[in-house]
Amino acid sequence: MPRSVDSDEQHDKRITKCLAKIGEANPQVRKEGWDSLRDNFRKNRCSIHRDVFMHLLELSYGEKELSVRSAAFHTILAGIPQLVHRLRDGESPAVATPQEPSTTPTSGGLGEWLWSPLHQQSLVLQVADRHRLRRDEDAAIELARHLGRSGFPRTHFGRVIGGFAPVMADLEGTAAICFVGRLSLYGERAVVIWDLPDAKPRYRFGGGFSSERLAKGLLDPEYHAFVQDDERTGETWIRAEDANGVRTDYGLVRRYMVSWNGQWFVVIQVAGCSSLGTLAAACFAANTLFQPGRNGGLVPVPPGIKCESRLEAFVRAKADLADSEIGWKIRDCELLEMRVDDYVWDAAAFRWRLKRREITLEFREGTRPENYRSQTKPNVEIYLDTRRVKFRKGSENQRLAIELFMLASRQNNQLNLNQLGRQTWIWKDQEAKDANYVRNRLRGRLRHLFDESVVIDGDTVHVTPEIRIKISVPRKPR
Repeated sequence: MPRSVDSDEQHDKRITKCLAKIGEANPQVRKEGWDSLRDNFRKNRCSIHRDVFMHLLELSYGEKELSVRSAAFHTILAGIPQLVHRLRDGESPAVATPQEPSTTPTSGGLGEWLWSPLHQQSLVLQVADRHRLRRDEDAAIELARHLGRSGFPRTHFGRVIGGFAPVMADLEGTAAICFVGRLSLYGERAVVIWDLPDAKPRYRFGGGFSSERLAKGLLDPEYHAFVQDDERTGETWIRAEDANGVRTDYGLVRRYMVSWNGQWFVVIQVAGCSSLGTLAAACFAANTLFQPGRNGGLVPVPPGIKCESRLEAFVRAKADLADSEIGWKIRDCELLEMRVDDYVWDAAAFRWRLKRREITLEFREGTRPENYRSQTKPNVEIYLDTRRVKFRKGSENQRLAIELFMLASRQNNQLNLNQLGRQTWIWKDQEAKDANYVRNRLRGRLRHLFDESVVIDGDTVHVTPEIRIKISVPRKPR
């Protein structure tokens, strides 16, 4: 029997209330949240959508308090039948979660994917002051030309005065938020809630929360800048500058997902060092992406793109300073770099190329590829690109990671879970494990340590980065 509208509303309130408690800092409150959610599952008072269920799994993996972890485990078990019921009946999500019309749009390419969440209830925000002076007005107008009422009837354009700090009730049903201008303009709380989570971005803004101390039209070398972070070369400052009557500025278009109080939102940032960069970013996102390129085609989506995929597009623009008072007239705009997940856009070839990552196993003194299995505490360091992945030496996780990457390096970067489970030296009890056990271990902490570089498909494990074996030669005493 289908649930009524009233019961759907009650269901959403129960889910949201429990999730809010689970997210609290106090472990006792978190345990109450898990227990309450479990009771609701057992009494069939609410069911759960797949995305929320996965979010709960992530929270349970990261829980350090033993009593809370136990409560989380029993709640997960109680929720599985409800999840199956939802998937079978094809019901809508319990909590507003962005859903793409298609995970791989073709006709509109990357531009269609970028803006598709705004077909649902969504916001496009720009900053204003109490005298109704609006920042980045030209950029907001450029976006509005693309996000018109006929194609995006549920997108609302709004102005923010004094910071953006809504309560959950204000965002009920909202699937996506687009911020015009850097997040710090919307207040420190906005940065905390809506900035890119759990990952260091390729580009970030220069320091400071305000440029109000500057005279209008002047540039601050610290504030009007981006910092580019490269795994190999480190940080590079990229600054807007005025020279010979021309301003050169930079803009960023970024899309990602944020979870706040148990609800998922797609966040799109359209921002620049100064208003010229913000306008350039808006023009790229709302216009350039929809202009035909090579052979009349649009920029396609990269393989495997999903709703939760992350985009960063970095552009450079130039304009005459004489036009700044009445509105920038961009005379030159260039895409410098664009990335989606592990793919990088090759503009010259008009195609996406996979950004190849690298896992390095460094065998140190006393441990070699031929004898590591005979050691309970192998002296091996593991790196993802240039970042050392920290393990407690001799832990099962360290031994599991070493064996996984050693086997994969010999087998075209893939292996069978049962093959890995039969390597008894890994396990503390020295007994072979089946595929299900190994699968659960790999989906726990290891998956997070290696940034999703370990992909499980059935009973097969794929390691996406290139694997290097390095043997360190100890220094001889002088």
